[in-house]
Amino acid sequence: MISLLFLIFITTIIATAVTYFIKNYHRTFAVISFFLLFLVFSVYSIITFTSYHSGIIDVSQFPLAVNRYINIDFSIGLTGLTASLSAVAYIITIFSLLISNMKDSISSGLITTAGLGLIGLFISRDFLFFFIFWEITILAVFFIIYRYGRLQKRSISIKFFIYMHVGSLFLLLGFFALATYYYIDFHVISFSFIQLLNYTFFSTIPAFGAGFIIFSLLLVFLIKLPIFPLHGWLADSYNSAPYSGTIMLAGGLGMMGGYGLFGIMYPLLINVLSHDVSYILIGLGILSLIYFATTSVFQENMKMMLAYLSAADLSFVLISFGVSMISYGKVTVLAAAGGMYQIIAASFLITMAFTALYIIHKKTGTEMIYKLGGITKNAPFLAGFTLMAFVGILGLPGFTPFISEFSIVISSFQSIGAVSIIIVIGLIIIAASLIWAAQRSLFGPYNENLGPISDLTRPEFLILLGLFALAVLSGVYPDLFFKIISIYAGGVI
Repeated sequence: MISLLFLIFITTIIATAVTYFIKNYHRTFAVISFFLLFLVFSVYSIITFTSYHSGIIDVSQFPLAVNRYINIDFSIGLTGLTASLSAVAYIITIFSLLISNMKDSISSGLITTAGLGLIGLFISRDFLFFFIFWEITILAVFFIIYRYGRLQKRSISIKFFIYMHVGSLFLLLGFFALATYYYIDFHVISFSFIQLLNYTFFSTIPAFGAGFIIFSLLLVFLIKLPIFPLHGWLADSYNSAPYSGTIMLAGGLGMMGGYGLFGIMYPLLINVLSHDVSYILIGLGILSLIYFATTSVFQENMKMMLAYLSAADLSFVLISFGVSMISYGKVTVLAAAGGMYQIIAASFLITMAFTALYIIHKKTGTEMIYKLGGITKNAPFLAGFTLMAFVGILGLPGFTPFISEFSIVISSFQSIGAVSIIIVIGLIIIAASLIWAAQRSLFGPYNENLGPISDLTRPEFLILLGLFALAVLSGVYPDLFFKIISIYAGGVI
């Protein structure tokens, strides 16, 4: 039976393909089509998840190879987590298109392809198709940097490609190892989530095999977040990519890593992962938070500063994952739900911050903090939205990150005690970095070397207003996403 989810996804594929062939209004077509698909998906999700009790719902399966020994099908479905992330994927794709300054249809096609890949891997319930959509997203972002990047775009895109595909190799090896052990036990080749994402089955795998699978999957997901010291691709890729590509990097790849932890490894390892490994992950998360937050303080380029801050925000995801593995009952649910919500929070606020910076760069011709100054005088609305993005990243009440970071800090304190104070120190460093940048770029005497600059145009105002509304709405009314995410997290344990 064909579900509405399947029809929405097929329509997304068609819209993406058509975008490549439209010459003059490709960006308009892509924005309108993805916006309409987002509205349909949102209405569908609200109706579908009204009585959600956990687990997977609305599963559609289309057999491709079924016999006595092979069971492979194209299977899609939703959980509370994947429904939320799919909605966010539509949103960041739309805003990435809205600020794109690339002129040809290939550029809009690549952006929509990256969004399609994200949605596809979120709703896939088979590891083979998960991997295919994973690769589609990576390749789309690679070509955005390679074709439309700045500075040393060719060498930087190759560096990005190497990092991503070393991780993808381990991802594929991990999936095949899981399928191999399943074949040994049941004599059927399968890549189905339902059959392989089962901690009872995983607990029967020999220690060496289980260790290899855990290492392989963790490696690729931590590269995507990214986590120190696997972040070598971060700075150059963010700096070289056009702003629309940077949004897909910050929002899209971060969501891929976060979903890998909570969509794949959380249900697989919830009762299996040793506490020693969990403490190592918590330590890596805290180290990454401090490292990225401190590094951001010393950046003179605001784009680079935001790149490191986006990585610092996503370090909370790894901390919450580790805490959920060593906790019990409600603390596990709080830690896991907080980490999942942080994926969404980081996507909204970082997208808003990069969008504001794109407009600043377009009007002033610079991203260097020391070359800006006092732009509030001539562009108060632009400065105001930029400040709101900074305030949101800080995690102040009323914005999305407050819910997620508060949940993570509270659950961490209950599980690792006084060590969680280091997390608060990381937040203070992030605050120092943002306050310093805002003081030098937005306030103080106006830098006359910038010449006269104008405030936001109506389209720019509406774009930033839309992002601001999303960040506030999901902060003031967290049940928009947090409720079904919490139900999903509780259902796993």
